[in-house]
Amino acid sequence: TLFSFSVIKPTICSNKLCEVGFNEIGVGSSVAQEIRRDPYAADLLFSIFACSFNNQKYMEPSPPESILRNARRIFSNLPQMEVIARSCRNDSDISKQLGPDALDLLRWVILSNKNQLIHLPRELNIDSVDFDVQFMTLMASPDAEEAFQKKKKNCKNKNSVFLWHGSGGDRWHSIIRNGLMNMSDKDCIHGKAFGSGIYLAEDINISLGYSAPINNLYRNSVLGSSLSLIALCEVAPVAQLVKHGRNIFTL
Repeated sequence: TLFSFSVIKPTICSNKLCEVGFNEIGVGSSVAQEIRRDPYAADLLFSIFACSFNNQKYMEPSPPESILRNARRIFSNLPQMEVIARSCRNDSDISKQLGPDALDLLRWVILSNKNQLIHLPRELNIDSVDFDVQFMTLMASPDAEEAFQKKKKNCKNKNSVFLWHGSGGDRWHSIIRNGLMNMSDKDCIHGKAFGSGIYLAEDINISLGYSAPINNLYRNSVLGSSLSLIALCEVAPVAQLVKHGRNIFTL
């Protein structure tokens, strides 16, 4: 049986034969396994998806309508990811305890994400910023990473620079899935004082001004009821990276 949507990690459908194959033999990758691997990362993925639900023009990609039909109820009732990790050994347990609709939504949100997302232990946090919960995400495919390294080598300064990017809480589902994109001429809510491009900054406080918090519909998220995110991005210093004054860059 095929899903009505694509996923990156191998997984199973709801067909009884597939469930038996997974639960008894261990065929495929499960939602329960992914939640146990990193409950904080699962929480972040589900929270930013819930935040995009407030403004669905940023829900890109979006799951099939059949998966969205009970989303608001699931946002309200879904336990903390740590609780799911402790109480559910496999996806069959999630379906029995939380319902098949909750399993379908979790499966789409978690298993269709192609990027590696890791919750950082406190000893690896960036000490200079006042964020209690920090993550590292590896978003590039091997081909994209190779292209990025080639661009770095062709720059006068062959080293990366690290710059901050702030965006509203409802946009991070798309950013994590698709990367940063130039939206200056499509959906720019803050204006484009320095022209078209992706806006970045050396000073975190400038980017924080663009990280508008948004209501997190995932009620039991350990990240809180209001979500605000900011990214520290590795950037190749290509010619298209233009500095404006002391702190603002466009790319």
